[in-house]
Amino acid sequence: MIGYSAFNQTVPTDSFWGRSVSTGLDPVGGDLSTQEVLCTNPASLTGGSGNLTTIVPSAPFAPGSSIGLGIGGLGMGLPKGITSQWIQLPDLYSASCVKSNGANVLMVTSRTAKAPLNAFPAASWGLHLADMNIAMGNLLTVAKAEAGAYK
Repeated sequence: MIGYSAFNQTVPTDSFWGRSVSTGLDPVGGDLSTQEVLCTNPASLTGGSGNLTTIVPSAPFAPGSSIGLGIGGLGMGLPKGITSQWIQLPDLYSASCVKSNGANVLMVTSRTAKAPLNAFPAASWGLHLADMNIAMGNLLTVAKAEAGAYK
């Protein structure tokens, strides 16, 4: 199982990403205050840091929609004039699972000044709108290996 919430800065205290609910009981009766949100680094399944392989559509996703605007607001600095449907951007970002302000998150670091990321639509969301695309190449590699092992 791979799960993570991506951030590129200290997690704000008002963010619920990367945190378990700290009050009440979960549906099967456990104390959520003693549980931790999963963080698996898709670029380094055994832990530590790894380089991410980002794959994004060359055209805006759902243009004119709120999610299309949201993804555009992340500021990945995508190259212009690409004619393929998808763009693979290897090694622009690295990541590792960390504890940040009480949250367990995948901390993403830009490896170049040309690819800064913006928390969007607010700092409390972190990079949630890019969670899948930021590591899509890594996730596909894992899925391919798991499918081969199953077969």
